[in-house]
Amino acid sequence: MGFIGRMKKIGIMVAGILLCTLLFGCSQKSTDEVTTITIDKSGRILNTIVEDFEKEYYAEDELKSMIESDLSAYHKKYQNTQENLIKLESVNTSEQVATVKLIYPDAESYAQFNDVSFFSGTVSEAYQKGYSFEGVTLNSVKNDGTTLDKHAILSEGSLHVVITDEALKVRTYNDILYTSSNVTSINKKEATIEADTESDNSLAYLLFK
Repeated sequence: MGFIGRMKKIGIMVAGILLCTLLFGCSQKSTDEVTTITIDKSGRILNTIVEDFEKEYYAEDELKSMIESDLSAYHKKYQNTQENLIKLESVNTSEQVATVKLIYPDAESYAQFNDVSFFSGTVSEAYQKGYSFEGVTLNSVKNDGTTLDKHAILSEGSLHVVITDEALKVRTYNDILYTSSNVTSINKKEATIEADTESDNSLAYLLFK
């Protein structure tokens, strides 16, 4: 079971886990209020977990210790090098809200640690990883009726794609061009994946430059 699943199981979360943006190398505070993952051009995955936190049941130090223990066990299991470690940036609790900032070296480590389906890379790389795009139809974010089927998607091998089974908001580093029907475009670089994605085991797709 991944980190998010463990947190749900032990009851730290009350309303739902919210992942917010941690800006790369910047001290600016995130203003996201919904589940968000930010994808760096270098491939890093940045996420901030914001959740309800009952201090009478859990102390900040205990939360930090639990996360560090999980990370240590994960790194030991997969024998990660210093360059490939998942980094815990900070743990803070304030006004019954806990904020945990994590940086993942790549999409694979995010998926592996959290036990979810998550891919970020080019269309060609996704196909090589086993994502066939069979039966997938992507719709233009311009709402002009333009669609891409499997063959059209694969012909755009150099474009980037996010594939996941999580319900969250995704922020990309370039403009989003096409999405699957379970994704709603917010602006040029942000889109929201519908909440029922996790329950029916379907995947969501975002194609971007």
